[in-house]
Amino acid sequence: MRKPLLIAAALAALPLPAAAQTAATPPPPLELTAEQRATLETAVARGRALSVLDQSFRMATTDARARIPAADAEAIAGWIAQPEGNGVAVTYYVRDGEHYAAIYRGTVMGGRVNSPQVFAAANRPRLEGVAARMAAARTIAEATEHQACGPDFNTFVLPPAEDEPVIVYRLSPRMAASRVPGGGHFRITVGADGAVSEDVALGSATCADLTLSAAAAGQRNAPLQVNAAGMPLPNELHVFLSLWTQRPLAVAAGTDTVRIWGVTAEGIAELRQ
Repeated sequence: MRKPLLIAAALAALPLPAAAQTAATPPPPLELTAEQRATLETAVARGRALSVLDQSFRMATTDARARIPAADAEAIAGWIAQPEGNGVAVTYYVRDGEHYAAIYRGTVMGGRVNSPQVFAAANRPRLEGVAARMAAARTIAEATEHQACGPDFNTFVLPPAEDEPVIVYRLSPRMAASRVPGGGHFRITVGADGAVSEDVALGSATCADLTLSAAAAGQRNAPLQVNAAGMPLPNELHVFLSLWTQRPLAVAAGTDTVRIWGVTAEGIAELRQ
């Protein structure tokens, strides 16, 4: 994989994270297998998708709070988002017996919420098909025993293809502009039968924050250094963190040999010091 220009420019002078300073010389470049390349491409795609969901959620939530009556808002069970034309349709829903029904729907596009709808109790459309599977998977994922680094998780459900399992992310919230949580982030995969087939921690094992130090006048923001030793490769969380913080990352990852990876929204590539 060629090193993206943005990664090279932002990280050229970056010192190695502590986890990688034990080696006197860097290991030879890793010759990526087809499977490893696919893993990194999937990580980039999912990280970008998480960022889109996060932005759509924040915009739709502001609109929904202004429209849904307070008494009805208490019944909200969750939200999902799906592609719709050139935008993202965000649906807030409530439980309807064993089913789910929409209480609010709006399409985020062009920096605004278009065609918002609030459904009264007697006229709430049930979620069907993929939307119903997403809501059910969210309920299952939220029942898993995880501890958030913060008051609660932000939960994101990736829209699946018709025959694919549903992937749900439980991500710890950002509590300050100058810090992001390095741990408390999980990926849960729910099959069509409702069983959890994968439950993976994506971040560090602790709740230590990553600090965004301010750049000196005329200088670029310093890249975030992330210790992911023990993970074979950077994952979608690192791509999302880069988008979330608007900074490139230098990720120390590897099992037998720790390597330094540059991560941005453009891609993931091994860095050579």
